[in-house]
Amino acid sequence: MVTIAIDEAIRKKLLIIAANLQKNSGKKINFNDVLRYLTEIYEEKTKNPNYFKLFCEPIQPDISFDELYDELIKERRRDENKFTR
Repeated sequence: MVTIAIDEAIRKKLLIIAANLQKNSGKKINFNDVLRYLTEIYEEKTKNPNYFKLFCEPIQPDISFDELYDELIKERRRDENKFTR
């Protein structure tokens, strides 16, 4: 184990997170669990921010939203018909 120095305000925030995690999981939670939880969230959010940019870009500039939306609705109806038969 390693000792780290944190200020009182951060310690209180970590305690609040620990309490919430413990309440939700029903298990005893320590600061190591809290830091693991926070680092996992950080890693998930920073995995590849380029994907977010990619999925927010227009598919093709010459296709309107209405055309894409109509195609989406048609495909969903086709899928629904497959499952209801």
